[in-house]
Amino acid sequence: DGESPLADLRAAFGHLKPRRILVGLWLLALISYLLTGVYIVNPDEAAVVRRFGAIIQSRVLPGLHYRLPWPIDKVDIINVSEVRREVVGVLQAEPEHVHPEPPALLQVLSGDTNVINVEIIVQYQVNDPAAYLVNVQYAPYRLVRDAVRQAVTSVLSQESVDEILTTQRQSLQNLIRTETQQRLDNYGSGLLIVGINLRCTITIIFQSPYESLATFGQCVDMI
Repeated sequence: DGESPLADLRAAFGHLKPRRILVGLWLLALISYLLTGVYIVNPDEAAVVRRFGAIIQSRVLPGLHYRLPWPIDKVDIINVSEVRREVVGVLQAEPEHVHPEPPALLQVLSGDTNVINVEIIVQYQVNDPAAYLVNVQYAPYRLVRDAVRQAVTSVLSQESVDEILTTQRQSLQNLIRTETQQRLDNYGSGLLIVGINLRCTITIIFQSPYESLATFGQCVDMI
């Protein structure tokens, strides 16, 4: 009854030893730190685990997993089911896609010196998350766009208009997809082409002085 509040506190907690309190707090902090190593990979994802920067698990499947906490291990979770897309050869870029240069038309000179305007919608996804994480140093759609442009130029510049529109059209479309994939594989990108929507507008330059140029036709297909 006349005791001070400080004396009351001492009476209530005097039996507790400071050393035990510190040990308890340290153990609680350690458990909390170790629990930060728990992570979840969703069904449409894959994870890559790196230890001090070196990959130790290249593809962790969906489920509940554990890795050593930061700064020892680092986990990157990548969506491997999402089908992404990039438009090539049109003046309107995909929303949220940022390119260092403005979008431009894709024009190729065919083997018989005709101008071909090519528009392509490319669908792709991450196939190898570890390779994608390590080797793709900038936006993947830029890498896909560059690979497609190179493949189209390489394939169509060796063929005539008739072959592009009729006799060799399907095989040329397959070649574009195959060559694009080969270029992405050479980069070690970890990306897989899953579809190409190709639209070609062929412009013929006539040799007659009375005729300048005309649109010959177009090819549209999905590979």
